[in-house]
Amino acid sequence: MSVFLDNRPFAADGSGEGSTVGHVLGAARAQAAKTGSLIVGIQCNRDSIPADRLESVLSRPARDFERIDLVSGRAKPVVLDALRQIRSLFAESFVAMKSSSEALAAGRVGEAMRTFGDCVSVWACTHESVVQGASLLDIKFDDLRINGKLMTDWLGDLAARLNDIRSAIETRDHVLFGDILRYEMDETLREWEAMLDGFIAHLEQVEEAPEASQF
Repeated sequence: MSVFLDNRPFAADGSGEGSTVGHVLGAARAQAAKTGSLIVGIQCNRDSIPADRLESVLSRPARDFERIDLVSGRAKPVVLDALRQIRSLFAESFVAMKSSSEALAAGRVGEAMRTFGDCVSVWACTHESVVQGASLLDIKFDDLRINGKLMTDWLGDLAARLNDIRSAIETRDHVLFGDILRYEMDETLREWEAMLDGFIAHLEQVEEAPEASQF
C-alpha cells in the first residue's frame, strides 16, 4: 500500500498493519494544516471517493488499497466555495418556505412540516458552515461586526431561532408553526442573508498566511 499527498509519497505517523483509511486521512489533514491547507480530495486505487461513500471507505483497512491519493488545497478558497454554495441553497429556502406556508394554509400540514424541515436543515448548515469556516481561517468572532452587529450575536440569534423552529416541528405545535411562518421568518431570513453576504465579503478581504513547505 502506497500513500501520496499531492503526488508526493506520504507516511502517516503511527500507521501500522491495522491502520484505517480514516487514520491515514487524519494524518494527512494534520500535515496539511501546518501549511494552512485542507484535504479536499481522496482517491483509492485512482477511484475518487464521493461524499456519500466517504464514511464507509474511511472505516476500511488502508491495506485494502494498493494506492491512496490525497489532495490538499488552500483553506480560504475551500471555505469561500462552501459558503457560496450554502448561500445559494439559502436563497432557494425562501421559495421552499413560501411553499410550506401555502401548504399549511391549505391544511396540508404534513407537507408543510416536511418542506419546512428541509429549510431548517439548510439554515442549520449555514450556521455550521460559518462557524467551521471561521475556525479553519482562525477568524475570531468576539470583535467581528457584520452590518454593525457582532457575529457572536448573529450566531446566537440564529441558533436560538433554529431551536424554536425545531421545537415547533417536533411537538407539532401547528399554531406556533403558523405564527413563525406568517410573522417572523421573512424578515429573519433577510437578516440572515445579509449576515451571510457580509461574512463572505469579510473573508474575501482576509489575507492568508504565506504557504510553507510541507517537508
